[in-house]
Amino acid sequence: MRRVGVLLLGAIALGCGDDDGDGEVDAAVMDASPPADLFMADAPPSDMPAPACAGCPAEAPWSCEQCLPAPLQEVTAAVLDGTIVIAGGFESTIRIVGTVRQLDPSVGVWQELPALPAMRHHLSLVAMDGDLYAIGGMDSLAFEALADCWVLRAGASEWTSIASLPEPRAAAGAAAIGGEIVVGAGQGLGANSDAQLAAAAPALIYDPETDEWREGASIPTPREHVASFAHDGELWILGGRSISLEPTMDVVEIYDPEANEWRAGPTMPTPHGGFAAAVLDGVAYVGGGEERDRALQTFEALDLTTMEWSSAAPIPTPRHGHAMAGVDGRVWVIGGANEPVFAAVPTVETFTP
Repeated sequence: MRRVGVLLLGAIALGCGDDDGDGEVDAAVMDASPPADLFMADAPPSDMPAPACAGCPAEAPWSCEQCLPAPLQEVTAAVLDGTIVIAGGFESTIRIVGTVRQLDPSVGVWQELPALPAMRHHLSLVAMDGDLYAIGGMDSLAFEALADCWVLRAGASEWTSIASLPEPRAAAGAAAIGGEIVVGAGQGLGANSDAQLAAAAPALIYDPETDEWREGASIPTPREHVASFAHDGELWILGGRSISLEPTMDVVEIYDPEANEWRAGPTMPTPHGGFAAAVLDGVAYVGGGEERDRALQTFEALDLTTMEWSSAAPIPTPRHGHAMAGVDGRVWVIGGANEPVFAAVPTVETFTP
């Protein structure tokens, strides 16, 4: 997602080009608060499953799960002690939020955690040692990357600030590896950038013991709107794009923090940007994405033992700007937009291998 065009009905469809637009959104729209009951997600009795989204088109091997309390896109997810946590994004009519929600798959109902200190979209969310880390992101429709970072300690009632990134970063990949947080790719203000819209290059590594960041080797292919995951002590960065919606990329690059080196990974069968990835039982899944005229249903799997890609049953609801997580024997695909740019949906669907 980039520049803002025109407001259409209750949902938003925005013009998007090569970042030469300069639209604005009425402050009343940005500041408007939804009805209080919009966020209510009362758990059903323990002997009853949570209801699935109405109108969900999923069929086996896909299933429909309970909807999010509100349409949500440009959201990020982390797996925390067997639960899924999502943070930030655009709710409904491009209302930027700092909402944090948690899902216990055994119950299937979204519950709220302490909100981020400020609204964010395109941030990274990482779970490590029972804590949650919110990294970078953006806070407006100017789409300027930020360097702020926060942590929500286990059992805490609010987030606290930690050291800021060495440079702003958004729409990046991040993971916990070896007791540290590693960030790769993303939009920012790095050495390879052109003003605020270019993709940042250096890997950024956070040490929670010292509350300090350091820079690592530069990614060979700078890009943003990537997907990522951790595997065997390394950060995988997949696909992405360079600011414009197209072209998207099929390149995969892997960062080894110990050697401080990048190497090429198995090229994706399909180029993706604005998509997501999750790992389940030794298989990495990538799904969705954004092109100029559509959101994708493409769903592909990488066997992390053989390093071979294969196609899987398409996501029932096309998505970009969604979150994915591998939990409870299923791959969860959460929220996103079913059309290019702004078209948030509350739909949650799961894939069972």
